[in-house]
Amino acid sequence: MTMKNKKQLEAEQREREARILSAIATLNQEIQALEASSSVAPPECWVKRYQAQGAKSRYWYYKLHASEAIFPSRKKKGSYSKYRHLGKAGSSSHVAAVMEIAQRGQIESLKRAIDSLLSSLSDVAPDVRK
Repeated sequence: MTMKNKKQLEAEQREREARILSAIATLNQEIQALEASSSVAPPECWVKRYQAQGAKSRYWYYKLHASEAIFPSRKKKGSYSKYRHLGKAGSSSHVAAVMEIAQRGQIESLKRAIDSLLSSLSDVAPDVRK
């Protein structure tokens, strides 16, 4: 390999490394903007639809369901619940919870993209720390 080819390859490698680092920085900025702009649902939470029996008919309601008790209980001070009542479909609480979960999904997707780029970075520049 000639000196010129070696320098060309090194320059090419630095360019690829810079593109990856730039993309990671952009994705991190997007995550920060999403986190700053609105609420994000906690991990392991989702909106769950359930049916309640009234005196005359059945009603559909929604709740934010967590895998662990993380929501302050309305009934007992100092205790926590796995559920946060959201009300009927289209209520402000219901729509806000769905949007919070969508925000969390976007952030998780961006983090997966960053992980992929970090993995690629180790191929381009093995000596760069993650």
